[in-house]
Formats: sequence, structure tokens, C-alpha cells
Amino acid sequence: MSPDDFRLQYFAEPHQTVFPSSHGKLTLAQVTDYFASIQKVSEIVGVTVAEFLPWDIIKLKQTLNALNLFNNDKQ
Repeated sequence: MSPDDFRLQYFAEPHQTVFPSSHGKLTLAQVTDYFASIQKVSEIVGVTVAEFLPWDIIKLKQTLNALNLFNNDKQ
């Protein structure tokens, strides 16, 4: 998927401009359309979500870890 359309993946890492591999160009709407087309003629029994990276949550966790309230190691 396009990192411009779906930000929670490796290629959308904040402040990075170069990645050592290629990425997709599909939009979330296109992926949804593909799944809808497939399920019209077949049963979808599973989906894998790989390299899901919630960058904002990772940064928030790092920030909150600096506070004793959220970090048992610093108490």
C-alpha cells in the first residue's frame, strides 16, 4: 500500500526519506475494492497484516516512559 495513503507501515516512518526496498502504490480504497471483488466469488478465510508500525504510538510510548508514572523501572 502507498505510505501516503496508509501511514502505519515501515515506509511511512517519520523523518525518513530513503528506504532500502520498494513499497506499494495501492490506496486503502483500492485494497478494499479488491477484497470486495474477491469475496463476491470466493470465501476469504484470513488476512495477514504485516509490518504494522503505529509511529505516533511508538513516539508517545517513548515520551511517556520518561515519566515515573508510566515507567516502573524509574521508581
